[in-house]
Amino acid sequence: MNKHEKKLTQIHILCQSHVFWSLNRLIEIAKHRFPHYFATEEKLISMSSSIYLYRELTCDGVLKRLESLEEEIISKNVKLVIIDSVASVVRKEFDTKLQGNLKERTNLLTKEASILKYLAEEFSIPVSFSPFFCSG
Repeated sequence: MNKHEKKLTQIHILCQSHVFWSLNRLIEIAKHRFPHYFATEEKLISMSSSIYLYRELTCDGVLKRLESLEEEIISKNVKLVIIDSVASVVRKEFDTKLQGNLKERTNLLTKEASILKYLAEEFSIPVSFSPFFCSG
C-alpha cells in the first residue's frame, strides 16, 4: 500500500451544501484513481465506512457544522476534511443586490474559512474548502 492508498483508508469528513454529490461518486473516483487497491468490494466498503457525509442546506447549518467539527475530529480521529461548495446556500440566502448583503456574505465566508484554518493547523490535517460551485 503506498502513501496515497493509506490515506484513503483513514477517516474523513465531507460536508456539502448541494445535492449533486454523493458517496457513490467518491467510490467511483477511488476505483478509477486506485484501481489495483480498490479491486475488491471489501476495500471499497472499508473506505466508504470511514467517510462521514453531511448535507447542510442553509448557511446557518454549514456554520454550525463547522463549529462542531473540532469535537468530531478528536473523537473520530479524522484525517481529512472536505467542504464542498458552500456557494449554493450562500447564493440562495444572500442577494448581493440588497444593501449590506455582500458584506454579510463576505463576513460569513471569512468566518468559515477561519474555522477551517484553525482546524487544519491545530490538528495538522488537510482541509479542503470550496466556496464556489459551478455547473455546466
